[in-house]
Amino acid sequence: MSGIFNPPGSDPRPSVSLAAAPRRGRLSTVRLPLAPAQGGPGTETTRGLNPMTSPITRVQPASTGHPAYSQTFPCEPSTAETGRKLVREALGVWHLDDLADVAALITSELIANAVRHTTCRSIRLIVSRPSATRVHVGVVDRAPSRLPVLCRAGDVDESGRGLLLIDGIADRWGYDLRGPHRRPWGKEVWAELLTRGEE
Repeated sequence: MSGIFNPPGSDPRPSVSLAAAPRRGRLSTVRLPLAPAQGGPGTETTRGLNPMTSPITRVQPASTGHPAYSQTFPCEPSTAETGRKLVREALGVWHLDDLADVAALITSELIANAVRHTTCRSIRLIVSRPSATRVHVGVVDRAPSRLPVLCRAGDVDESGRGLLLIDGIADRWGYDLRGPHRRPWGKEVWAELLTRGEE
């Protein structure tokens, strides 16, 4: 089975550039292989769906036993409201309502960045639990050359603070390229939050 966003015929386990920004630290880039696509986190439970156009998709549970959720949306500003609702519902299922406001804010900023900095017609929102103590929120687009850059906005700038905000409230954030190493077809920009403890 292909990975959640690997198109048919592509290598299901390419390596990616991962930029993770810990709350107190510099942005760093490391080379990591993607997890195998056999029934682990990040794989679809259904075959034959176009991952960028299919409706909400429930994916295999992570090792924590929690399912991940993803949905494709139009790449437009009004998507932020629907995306926040999906994130709040997933957190409610996991009994993590205390993270809902922060996760919704991160969702808004990730969607706004995709809308503002890409020409994609659709994006995919992913909400998952990679571990018992982490919540992962990511937005996948088809613009691998438009990588996120953390920069300081000027005092009079009306935009440009989204990643600074995410950097300030998320435990860590970064991006993963999707597809073959030499010709990625997209990227996922993501942020993770720590839960207050194991359930």
